[in-house]
Amino acid sequence: MRNLLIIIGLLVSINFTFINTFAQKKANKRKVENPETTTTIPTGPPTVSKVINGDLLQLTNGELVRLMGADTPVMPLNGKIGQEPWASQAKTFTERLSMGKELTINSLGLTSDEYGRRIGLVYIGELWLDYELVKEGFAVVQNNRYLDNKSKQLLLDAQSEALTFGRGIWQTDNRIPLPPKEFRAANGLSESDKPKDESWKFITTKPSTKTVTTSNNASSSSNNVTDPSTNESKYVYAIDLLETLKQVQGRLDSGGLGTSELAKLINIADGKAQAMVSNKTDPLLAKCLREALDAYKVLLDGFKKREVSKDEERVRLSKLISDIIEIADKAIADSENRLAKINK
Repeated sequence: MRNLLIIIGLLVSINFTFINTFAQKKANKRKVENPETTTTIPTGPPTVSKVINGDLLQLTNGELVRLMGADTPVMPLNGKIGQEPWASQAKTFTERLSMGKELTINSLGLTSDEYGRRIGLVYIGELWLDYELVKEGFAVVQNNRYLDNKSKQLLLDAQSEALTFGRGIWQTDNRIPLPPKEFRAANGLSESDKPKDESWKFITTKPSTKTVTTSNNASSSSNNVTDPSTNESKYVYAIDLLETLKQVQGRLDSGGLGTSELAKLINIADGKAQAMVSNKTDPLLAKCLREALDAYKVLLDGFKKREVSKDEERVRLSKLISDIIEIADKAIADSENRLAKINK
């Protein structure tokens, strides 16, 4: 009898252990089949999570930010034609500078652009992203009427530098055929698949102080909003060329322009003339500007010849140089008069 009780006790113990083991395995299986999901909530200010185009960034909060001062080549997105390899180069440059970084945005009074995106001059700490893209030849200056005078001039100077040294899209043997805006127009492209919202044109009376993050050391621009009719896209390259030609004119008048510097300025002006032609500006204005530029090219040749000529030849060349300068001066005056008539 005692042995029977012992055997029954052992069987009960074994059965209890088996039931516990089975129950534990079943519970573990349920845990595997239904793992607990955890949601990670981003902390801190939003940062750049994606670069869509060289001038279009997406933040960790989903917001899109468009650079106001720089217009980079068009990426071939959604099966649409693009401007390669320049577009990918600009995108890579922006990614290198901005990925994972916080931004400061000087909106110059605009809350968004016509596609509902944040727009402004974009800074990463003390680095001005719009300026860096233009200076390194990855973008042209954006023709935005709300861009203030000081910022625009800095960007135009950066563009002239990039063109002079043949950087990026300005490489002599691989220059981009059309500026991005003209490329989009020629191929029926827009900057976004979203419909336009015209309410963005009604800007606030003061610059917006809203930024993604605040940086005390970040550069900022003045709030002098430009709105001259000469700032229209079809004349901006012509005006840019005229300013360069007048710079040559002023230096010649003061007698402080050598052959090498004249050659450098002519090279800058030549690049601007090509952009003007692509922009399809007023034919008469373009003709006057080309005449002034061609005169300065002949002048450069005259300077070079005079440097190595003998006395008698130098006198003849000096007279010729004087006549060429008069031709250039007249062409510049005609350009200014034509521009004034256009703007009436």
